[in-house]
Amino acid sequence: MLAERVRLEFYGYPADYLETYKAGLEKVTLADLTAAAKKYIHPEKLAILVVAMDPRSARTGCAGAGSGADNRHYHTDAGQAGSAPGHAEKKP
Repeated sequence: MLAERVRLEFYGYPADYLETYKAGLEKVTLADLTAAAKKYIHPEKLAILVVAMDPRSARTGCAGAGSGADNRHYHTDAGQAGSAPGHAEKKP
């Protein structure tokens, strides 16, 4: 607890921060969350990252993802034929 207080003081939080934190969270309403989501989350700009050991399984797992989006597969294993580090392959 002392270490937490020291850290909060170092970063300039008020002395009563630990006591008021929970009350502040409880004041947040569904409308507040909805407004923040609308302001900061833009589904048309989201990207999906799929990590797989085998690029073929990543392609299968991405089928239909982001319909109409700019889908690319990135190969990072230079040891595989036809791939190079950072190589981007446009998905048909």
